[in-house]
Amino acid sequence: MSPIDAQAIKHWDGYSVARNEMFARTHNPVTPWTVAGADVKRLARLNLIKDQLSLLHYCDKDAAALLVNSQIVFQYDETYIRNRMISV
Repeated sequence: MSPIDAQAIKHWDGYSVARNEMFARTHNPVTPWTVAGADVKRLARLNLIKDQLSLLHYCDKDAAALLVNSQIVFQYDETYIRNRMISV
């Protein structure tokens, strides 16, 4: 762990409160927040890529290959803070 990481951990609760306020104040239907659970970084990255590719229009798109794990990548909703899908 780097010295910066050690300092950041001390402020984790404050960062979480600020993040949750940011989500609540800025999430809307036109510019929604997409949240990724990153406990397993590789799966988070793959699911984010799938999510973005699913939004694009292109020939021969394989929709089945682009199905996202909704436990990993999902649009923000305040209930996800209460049920801890978004870490507190």
